Amino acid sequence: MKKFFLSFLSVVLLSLSIYATPSYAQTDDQWLEYDLATETGTKEFRTFDENGEELILSIEPVSELRQTRLSAGTYKVSKKSAGGWEASYNVRVNQNNCFISANNLNLKALKGSILSSSLNYTSKKATCSFKHKVGIITTSASVVATISSGKLIVK
Repeated sequence: MKKFFLSFLSVVLLSLSIYATPSYAQTDDQWLEYDLATETGTKEFRTFDENGEELILSIEPVSELRQTRLSAGTYKVSKKSAGGWEASYNVRVNQNNCFISANNLNLKALKGSILSSSLNYTSKKATCSFKHKVGIITTSASVVATISSGKLIVK
């Protein structure tokens, strides 16, 4: 009887822990995808980070070439954390769906301050990395844009 009770209690506790796990702690597999061949307007996606803070990802075409449905052009990629910062930068894509530049980095601390930042790119990946400080806590964050199978992806 004692073994049955312990087994039953273990199953109940395991079940409760599954339901108590927050569903927003899945940002590694959540991103915004923009089809370079077919999409023409601004696209936005809302999600949550591992701390439950809302994140807003967006991709916006900023060049006239984009109006003709060609993949080549300039796109503004951005990410905003309701917990304290906004980051955006432009990526220029050529007709072969490769990045040819990443520039115009814009970082804004809504709370605290931005300590350091960098913007780097290769033909298939652009990364903005920075440190955000609020009070005595410093965290690292990033905005990553990649191109894969004709799609611009922001994480």
